[in-house]
Amino acid sequence: MINLKQTSRGRKTKFGSLGGILAIIVVLFIASCEEYPEIDLVTYEDQVSGDAPIITDISPPAEIAFAAYTIVTINGQNFSPDSGGNAVYFSGARAQIQSESETQIVVVAPDITGEDLEISVVVAGALEIVAAPYSLANLSIEYGGIGNAEKTRCFAIDSDENLYIMLDDRTVLKITETGERINYGTTSAFPSAGEMRVGPGGALYIQRTSQRIIYRIPPGGGDAEEFITFPETVAGNTVRLTSFDIDEYGNIYSGGVGGGLVVSNVNGNNYGVEQYLDGVKIKSVRIFDGFVYLGCEDGIWKNEILSDTGSVGPGQQVLDWANAGDFSDSDLKSITFAADGDMLIGTANTSNTSLDPILVLHPDGSTEALYPGQLLLPADNVVWGNGVYVYVNRANRDAEIRRIIRINLLKPGAPYFGRGL
Repeated sequence: MINLKQTSRGRKTKFGSLGGILAIIVVLFIASCEEYPEIDLVTYEDQVSGDAPIITDISPPAEIAFAAYTIVTINGQNFSPDSGGNAVYFSGARAQIQSESETQIVVVAPDITGEDLEISVVVAGALEIVAAPYSLANLSIEYGGIGNAEKTRCFAIDSDENLYIMLDDRTVLKITETGERINYGTTSAFPSAGEMRVGPGGALYIQRTSQRIIYRIPPGGGDAEEFITFPETVAGNTVRLTSFDIDEYGNIYSGGVGGGLVVSNVNGNNYGVEQYLDGVKIKSVRIFDGFVYLGCEDGIWKNEILSDTGSVGPGQQVLDWANAGDFSDSDLKSITFAADGDMLIGTANTSNTSLDPILVLHPDGSTEALYPGQLLLPADNVVWGNGVYVYVNRANRDAEIRRIIRINLLKPGAPYFGRGL
């Protein structure tokens, strides 16, 4: 049910109905010129004789609407069919009208957020203003208080939505949901890393960039210690690992330069080594729905996980990067999954910074940009939290651009098994 409010425009007040939708109309004797000072076109002191506008439906629902992005459709009666004959406000912020008729007004939500906003429709010549409750959320925000002097190498999120960030000064910060920043650990043995995950017991596992070592910061914090050292070569290729993920059994799947997929247990025991792609660099590793997915230079591949010891089946190509449309000119950097099977692919492009940073690959194979035109490159690390938020490391050379960004996807992500072990 839409609870509506009608406001007199200065002479007299009329009561209207919504045929069962509206039970009570609250009439406020407030002059519209004071509430809506910009709407000179609809004051018409000698012509206020039109029927009061009525709102019967607003879409999309307020729960999935974003400020400065969502197209909002207002259905009803007694709107003006004339171009410029209507004005729409979200708690005083005027919306840009895309189309208008007697029964429908389509607007772009203005840049205002809140859970108790009010959509007001003012119609030329009508005596009354009609209003209905609505809310708008931020599509994305800068998160974690990362400043210009800080550069994030990689990050992870635990089961309580705490954010762990490795900075280029070899420190690891823990940032709580309330914004508290805690000096959590150090990586004194190395200056950079390609991936970080939360593992069993809340320990942090960190993949040193282009090396064959995974380090571990114990639960509660401290200095990173060497945890797993992989073989120097895989099928004749030098092992230089970039990314990893942890499955539900505690196995760690790592990949990097040379195309080798290395599988080890969180206890530090190597179960086996799989030569996966000859000479192709694996950029990102993610476990989803019984498969290990690999984001590579040439696209997306997957291997079925065959046992609780980490053995895998043959590789299957999911997406040829040459067929990724406009994204094929960008570098694939990171992958993650929604619970419904949508894959988010983070990218970077230094030659064309106007491109969208995140590609969505749907289970049926179709693709689209995530929130076209709303996000900035790059998306070096893309990590889903424990609810509807996705966190992105925008690791740009420009200090004004590099930030951690939190994006509202309006749906949950797939589990990161390491968080629950």
